[in-house]
Amino acid sequence: MSDSPDDTKTDSEVRLPEARGSTPPRAPSSSGTLRAALPPLRSALPPLASSARTGSSASPSIAPTALPSSAIARTGTSPSARPPQSLVRPTAPPPPKRSSSLPPALARASTPPPGSSPDFLIPRPPSAPSIATAARASTAPDVSLDPWRERIAQLEIQLSAARAAASRAQQDAIASRERADALSARLDRIESELGAELERAVSTARDAMARAERPLPLEALDARTSEVETLAHTARAGVSAFRSELAENRRLDEARAVRLASIEDRVARIEGDPRPDELRLAIDRIETRMLGIEREQAAMRTRVDALLDEVRSERARMSSAIESAEKAFARIEELAEAQDELRTASSVDALLPRMADLESLVIENGRNDARLEKELESLRARLDAAPVPAASPDAASLRTIAGIGPKIEAKLHALGIAHRAALAALDDDAIKRVASELAIKREKLAAWRDAARA
Repeated sequence: MSDSPDDTKTDSEVRLPEARGSTPPRAPSSSGTLRAALPPLRSALPPLASSARTGSSASPSIAPTALPSSAIARTGTSPSARPPQSLVRPTAPPPPKRSSSLPPALARASTPPPGSSPDFLIPRPPSAPSIATAARASTAPDVSLDPWRERIAQLEIQLSAARAAASRAQQDAIASRERADALSARLDRIESELGAELERAVSTARDAMARAERPLPLEALDARTSEVETLAHTARAGVSAFRSELAENRRLDEARAVRLASIEDRVARIEGDPRPDELRLAIDRIETRMLGIEREQAAMRTRVDALLDEVRSERARMSSAIESAEKAFARIEELAEAQDELRTASSVDALLPRMADLESLVIENGRNDARLEKELESLRARLDAAPVPAASPDAASLRTIAGIGPKIEAKLHALGIAHRAALAALDDDAIKRVASELAIKREKLAAWRDAARA
């Protein structure tokens, strides 16, 4: 057998990754695949523990691995006598100072040629080497162990990464299981809530169907509602009539107040008018008459105040009646709304007490309306029977003057000239104004004034 390295080449070769500087294979996706691939690779590795030179040249962080006895029997020599062979014939053994460097065949570029495998082949000797080869191997440093150690270190790194990935995957699986349990509990709770809601909806529908099938006294309720509406309309009509009557009384009071103010103004002018002594007697008579008129006016004011008090009291009663009617209308509206609710929700039992209250209120309103109508009639009778101010005596009447009839007397009364003294007190300006208002000649009115003074 030749001592050259070419004599040790065989067809049986073991594929290993390239030396330092090349890209290691990507870590497996799972730890199970890596564990399944390690035993065949370790069985193909050369022994590292039997060589005495291995401990000094290997990395201290990697423990040597011994081959089994079957591998030693297959080779026929001890593991330390089998130096690995390179693919390229080395020109000279490497010096001892480069014991940790790669063989010349592994110092090539890390990128394989196109179409070739990224691994290099390490031959396995078919038989024991010669004595000279064993002697050279015993004296030369074992530099071919560095790729093995580096490969083992890479595999251990990949194994650690695979274990970390497996731990993370296990943690993710635990978290996913916890989320799945939480979602399952939530789904059970939602299903129970939906079942309860469905049961409540079914019971509600059954109750509604039972209430809808119950007979309802709607015709009697409609008839009673129409009666209440008729009574309310009658009450509204009475209130409107009373309001119009109050407005008429107020207008009459205002007219009387205007007339009294005019009379007082004329009296003030007469008192301030400087007249001769012959007019003093007429003024005294006028004052006497005015005192009588004032007494009558005071009595009339007393009667008017009493009537106004009665009107105010009646107004208060009518206001209360109006409020009662408005309340009745509000109750009627509530009754209408309740009737609508009755037709939809069948709540007749809840409306029966309200119907009784409404009937009593309507009866009470009818009694109040009858009482108010009687009081209004008595008030009208008292207003009609109110005494009219007494007429002037015949001696002071304007019709005692020749040419003054009832129509002229009424017009003079409207102008504030109610008796002979008032006519006699007119001056020329007043004669001109009164003549223009009566549409008569001034001379005629002046003659009447002179007749009144006589």
